[in-house]
Amino acid sequence: MSLPTEFDRTGVTYYAVAPDGYTYTSEQTAQYGTRKYTTLAACAAAMPYTPTTPFIVNILGSWSSALGTSTWSGPTFTATNYLIIRCVGTARHAGVYSPTAARVSVTSGYGLQIYTAYTTVDGLQFVAGTPTADIYMVGIYSSSSCVLDSCLIKGPGGTPANYMWGVEGGATGGTIKNCVIYDWTSSIGGGVGIAPEYSANHYNNTIRNCDYGFYSYASDGVATNNVVQDCGTSCYYGTSSFTGSNNVADDSTSPGTAKINGEGSSLDAIVTGKQIGRAHV
Repeated sequence: MSLPTEFDRTGVTYYAVAPDGYTYTSEQTAQYGTRKYTTLAACAAAMPYTPTTPFIVNILGSWSSALGTSTWSGPTFTATNYLIIRCVGTARHAGVYSPTAARVSVTSGYGLQIYTAYTTVDGLQFVAGTPTADIYMVGIYSSSSCVLDSCLIKGPGGTPANYMWGVEGGATGGTIKNCVIYDWTSSIGGGVGIAPEYSANHYNNTIRNCDYGFYSYASDGVATNNVVQDCGTSCYYGTSSFTGSNNVADDSTSPGTAKINGEGSSLDAIVTGKQIGRAHV
């Protein structure tokens, strides 16, 4: 899978989010104009309500501190005029947690909420700190066609007495793929919580050391090529009616056909010191 480069599409409107003090080149200034921000929230607030082109938000640079939280709820995106929020260059993790790659970090509430349709988040890190209240790191509440791709979503670990979810909600026709999700160990939480009104797709995700890997209230959905291991209560809960194939669990809960139940030997090379390596990213 090739990684995105900064200006790899034509006919789009580019936005930039970079740390304070970032130095833009002349080419970058020509592409971004005044659409240069230091937070995702400021970038979201500046977007027009009715886009006439696709919007691409490039997260740039080396980050010494975490990005703030953001809610994406204003513009009306479509299949033609969509939104992509992505990390490029040094802002993108390489499959393990990086303290200098772009990251969203919270100790309570939401790290990022998506209400807009046709929105993709690609290559961003989400890292929970020591919780002071419930955490729903990524909340997806769109009506349709959202994608969470190649993100690293790390929980606080331990046994907090709060709701702790790496991804919560879902999107009809949406997709969670190529993500690495771990350490969501609260007894009232887990890696991915799927609401009953949503039917989403889950491909090529690695989930480890969560109380629940997938927890679904939904009656249907698709799960294919997911590896879920070392979960406290269940690797896949409520997913028995999901279609798909080649899912792995070490507790015999894998949904779909051609399921694999057992410990994935390759995970020994993937996990070191609670950092999960480049399994699918």
